[in-house]
Amino acid sequence: MPARARTKSQALTDLAGRLASLDAAELPGVIDRAEALAGEIDPDELYAEDGLLRRLAAREMDTDNPGVIVGRAILTDLSSVVEGLSELAEQTLDDLGPGALTPGELSQRWSISSKSIARYRREGLIARRVRSGGRVVVMFSARAVEIFERRNAHRLARAGRFSRRTGDEHARLEREARRYRARFGWSLNRVARRIAERRGRSVEGVRQALRRIDENSETPVFEAGGPPDAHERAVYARAARRGIEPADVAHHRGRSVASVRRGATEHRADFLRSLDLSGPSLATFERDEAREVLLGAASVRTGLGGGGVVALGAFVADARARRVPDRAAERTRLIARHFLRHNAARVVAGLDRTTAEPSRVDRAETDLRWASSLKAELIRPHLTLIVETLDAAAGQRLEQVPARELAPLLRRAMRAASRAIDRLDPAREGSIAAPIGLAISRLAAEWTHGRAPENDPARAARVLPADEPFRDWTASLDPWQAEITLDPRVRVVLDNLEPRSRDVLRLRHGLACDGETVPKTLAETAEAMGTSVVHVARFERAAIRSALAAARAR
Repeated sequence: MPARARTKSQALTDLAGRLASLDAAELPGVIDRAEALAGEIDPDELYAEDGLLRRLAAREMDTDNPGVIVGRAILTDLSSVVEGLSELAEQTLDDLGPGALTPGELSQRWSISSKSIARYRREGLIARRVRSGGRVVVMFSARAVEIFERRNAHRLARAGRFSRRTGDEHARLEREARRYRARFGWSLNRVARRIAERRGRSVEGVRQALRRIDENSETPVFEAGGPPDAHERAVYARAARRGIEPADVAHHRGRSVASVRRGATEHRADFLRSLDLSGPSLATFERDEAREVLLGAASVRTGLGGGGVVALGAFVADARARRVPDRAAERTRLIARHFLRHNAARVVAGLDRTTAEPSRVDRAETDLRWASSLKAELIRPHLTLIVETLDAAAGQRLEQVPARELAPLLRRAMRAASRAIDRLDPAREGSIAAPIGLAISRLAAEWTHGRAPENDPARAARVLPADEPFRDWTASLDPWQAEITLDPRVRVVLDNLEPRSRDVLRLRHGLACDGETVPKTLAETAEAMGTSVVHVARFERAAIRSALAAARAR
């Protein structure tokens, strides 16, 4: 994949300039190939600039530092490129061949408005500017029309059905929609449901009719409400965490897909800004090579991503199994943990206040996921210390404490251990057992204050219920985990997913069975899977949907 992604306007402007430099005799061939290309472009795929140039010019052309362009951006500007080239080549009506259509004729053919034709020219309908009677006019070749019809048959049929409705029906529908929108502030979907109930129509039919009204109106009903507010942006972000497609959210909320994506990113950025990411740091964190050096050790990159036991009795039993802490690995992981938090804070501080870059938001979130995975492994070897300290304070084994009292106590203990990790200075030597033990001792003193120990020998020994649930302690160590880490239910069904879904979730969240267990950004996951960022995002959404469906089925 080319190494550099470029903006739509920059990339297509450069491409048009290179094509315009060709000999005039070559331009008709370029135009024909561009019309064919419009029928093959996938809007969500990434395309290399040098490959596009070679395809359109039908020969090799030198390209300095080529980048990539998303297919949707190509379709947006491809018609304007062809129009410029056809005018430069001084094409006439004879060059279009038989069956060429004017915009008016095409509107009649598809039973749509001229405004819709203009919009379709930004969605892959290729027009040409040709000379006719001493002036330049816009025309569509029969081939370009047929290509667009093949790709959009269902859409054109639906648009035609809408356009054949009477003008009075359009007007009544628009009046009702404007009234509900103005009085109640309802969304497109809510208005469509109400009108469908009143008129005995299908909700989808009314919704599509209202969307067409907005597309053909100078003052749209549902786009007039301005950008999404904080609540709506939170809805978009929550839908993304559940793997719901942005197009489905946009359809439901009466918004564009771009607006939904942007709103979700803005919510994620606002959430990151709300976090307190301050903490201990080292001077080495600011060095250019810090990431490579501090995050390169095997102890930082492997053995992470393990969850916690999710049954109360089993958790206590597991905690009693002694683990010997590796002092060297502890220190390396502690420094890496603080560096990742520090780096995430630096990325968040640099986010644009109006339009946050999704890739930078992804970088900050991924570093924070990694930091939480490291914290879990810093605490895990000291679970025995935590349980035995609470045993001593209670004057009895924790298994004898009622479950309704034990579960919240252990959750408080894990939070206390977590805070102890946050306060540890990475510049100081020493084990982390002492600060964790001190934090648990303080908690134990608070817990036992005024609590009478149960030491009646005649009382039957309690047994913790085997099925008493206990929330995965590794999923709530940091305040950001609920927003940016994988739903704990997904871990349970991960092995049952199909291979691609399993792989993308393991790579994104650092859950690999062997090898590296480092969470990856979308770009890093795309590189590991040998595909595009757009495809990885789509794969991840599908994987989350499948996993949650499997979890619900259990």
